[in-house]
Amino acid sequence: MSRRVSVLALLATLLLSGLAPATVAADNPALPLPDTMVAVGDSITQAASTGGTLGADYPNNSWSTGGNSNVNSHLLRLRAEGANPTATNLSVSGAKVVDLKAQMELAAPLRPDYLTVLIGGNDLCTDTVGKMTDATLFGDQFEAALDVLYAGSSETAIYVVSIPDAYQLWSLFKSSYWARFIWSSAQICQSLLANPTSNQQADVERRAEVRARNMAYNAEMAQVCATYEGTCLYDGGAAFNTPLVKSDVSGDYFHPSVAGQAKLSGVSWNAGYSWSVAPPANVAPLASFTFACTDLTCAFTDGSTDGDGTVVSRAWNFGDGTGSTATNPSHTYAAGTYTVNLTVTDDDGATGNTSKQVSVSATPTNNPPTASFTFTCAGLTCSFTDGSSDVEGMIVSRSWSFGDGATSTDTNPSRTYAAGGTYTVSLTVTDDDGAPGSTSQSVTVTSGTTTISLSVNAYKVKGSQMADLTWSGASSTSVDLYRNGVLVATTANDGAHTDAINGKGGGSYVYQLCEAGTTKCSGEVTASY
Repeated sequence: MSRRVSVLALLATLLLSGLAPATVAADNPALPLPDTMVAVGDSITQAASTGGTLGADYPNNSWSTGGNSNVNSHLLRLRAEGANPTATNLSVSGAKVVDLKAQMELAAPLRPDYLTVLIGGNDLCTDTVGKMTDATLFGDQFEAALDVLYAGSSETAIYVVSIPDAYQLWSLFKSSYWARFIWSSAQICQSLLANPTSNQQADVERRAEVRARNMAYNAEMAQVCATYEGTCLYDGGAAFNTPLVKSDVSGDYFHPSVAGQAKLSGVSWNAGYSWSVAPPANVAPLASFTFACTDLTCAFTDGSTDGDGTVVSRAWNFGDGTGSTATNPSHTYAAGTYTVNLTVTDDDGATGNTSKQVSVSATPTNNPPTASFTFTCAGLTCSFTDGSSDVEGMIVSRSWSFGDGATSTDTNPSRTYAAGGTYTVSLTVTDDDGAPGSTSQSVTVTSGTTTISLSVNAYKVKGSQMADLTWSGASSTSVDLYRNGVLVATTANDGAHTDAINGKGGGSYVYQLCEAGTTKCSGEVTASY
């Protein structure tokens, strides 16, 4: 889809007048309560920094899909309306609008009934004003992302929440020493928050330019959303125009706190869709049957059910060109294997069917079992799950060979290999008539060793604990930093990182650094104060 109207002239008029775009009352179209919902966006929707560890994601506190009753997310509000949607949070901390397309590619196959979007803070909050995403490019990338969702899930009700007014962070905390310290040491949103106490004209104009870009992004999203007639709703600037108080902001002086998430949930909910309870759709009957055969004659027993009505008719196909409409028929075959199908119809005309293989012979013969297994491996340890079957009896024994000389007779064994490599694992099963069945698969395990070296320099700044970490030997693009076993940062693999602990007094912390998303880690290093 293409946006029909440029927002630049309107935005320029608003800026010259010194006004923010006014909140537009939402049309609040009534929709049936959703069965599925998806959230996309950035760290705001991941509820970063709301759980005690600055920068860490706490999606349970999310304004959109969180389960924290103190937030009262859209998910909980939908449940209060009588829905029980399956909720998926696909937002990614640090995401920009250019990354939204990838999130939509994950969302589209889910075909959600309801999808919330809050994106743009990371396009706005950059190292410098010059690095902010161009407003027109922002709109184009936002439109491309919505096109991906629409192509795969055209019936999804999209709700676009405006980017909150980041300028309020500067207004609230410019006089706070700790806010200025964290903004500077963590390089948070320097396009807006650099030199926070300066009244120099250049700094005043820089902040105004950032706020103007904030409004431009929102205007772009509103225009894009308007082109998806009937399937996209913009909040009219409700989130942007909502005043913040200090308690709405978390300890990183940037992200919403739990109270801020609750406020965002409330204002966006009130500006969003209204929901109605749809009458329950008819559920098709569940076809089911059992059978018992003696020589060439089989007796069939219907076990079909209909949870919201009754089964009114049955149609049997015995697989040999004959059939029946009886509830529990019997049939005599010639020797062979047949596919028997049962189709049942309920009192609303919906149908259900099921099929089973039926084998008959004048002199019953035993068929060997089918050996099958699956496995999962972590490091050198693999867990094996037997999936073998025996159509006419039961499996009574199993014999595993793990390819390294070790064996087992357990149903679902595990094996820790001595070294990485590829091993041929074999399973032989025996049924209750003594017939065997075998299968083999190749299993590859790795030791996951690494040669990462980590060192730490512990010091204090005005009584606050700090730690400079340096490392070498990591080969990934980014690395995960753990403090006392908790992930505190994922950062570029540039060999250095400063951890602002902000604790007081003495104590010690154990650090470990890993290649991002892996168990390839350094040894543990202790910083003492």
